[in-house]
Amino acid sequence: MIAPVKQKESLQSAAAEGAARGKRKLRILVADDERDQVMTLAAILQDEGHEVREVYRGTEVLRMVRDLTSACRA
Repeated sequence: MIAPVKQKESLQSAAAEGAARGKRKLRILVADDERDQVMTLAAILQDEGHEVREVYRGTEVLRMVRDLTSACRA
């Protein structure tokens, strides 16, 4: 009988494989009004080693983009 792989172990090994291949770390903004979708995608991207910010309101998207781009220039 084959035992199922735990999700956390699977995500950690995928993140390790990505790091081993020399993937570039990205700064990503995930925006949607569906919190579950944002949180799921953000978790996957973070496990891949990326810096992720989450936004749930359309009115906050432009402010967050400005904040992120000004942080890049500093």
